[in-house]
Amino acid sequence: MSPYLGPDSLRAALTTAIRADKGAFVLAATSNPEAFALQSARTVDVASGDDQTVADRVARDVGWANGSEAFEGALGPIGLVVGATVDRAAVGLSDAALHRAPILAPGFGAQGARPGDLHAIFGPFSDQVLASESRSLLSAGPDGLADAIENRASEYRGTRG
Repeated sequence: MSPYLGPDSLRAALTTAIRADKGAFVLAATSNPEAFALQSARTVDVASGDDQTVADRVARDVGWANGSEAFEGALGPIGLVVGATVDRAAVGLSDAALHRAPILAPGFGAQGARPGDLHAIFGPFSDQVLASESRSLLSAGPDGLADAIENRASEYRGTRG
């Protein structure tokens, strides 16, 4: 889901998903080079003591659901899209913003990130990551797809702590 219509634009959709025992992923720090200027831009608001980046603000604004006592000790229902090729420090996406959030991480495979990079990229949050890659798998063709998926899945399993 895209949050760029304003901080409250997703609240009804996210609330509906949570009440239906579902979840959602919200764009926070995409690996699109054109998005960097927006996602790293600084913003100031009353709820934030200091200025923060748009990416961090998005993560904070949608993380309200993950902080519910109902999800204590587990990942919350609202995830963040954080590109595997994104420099989180450059877009100002704080570690606090990733706490208890599932992370959908496009950018693995053809876009450059490798399964072995998972821990280096996401550190203590690597167990929260759903690594996404498709082009590199599809390049195996119809006859090699199942083997390509199994081989790559094995590589990801080997990266878990």
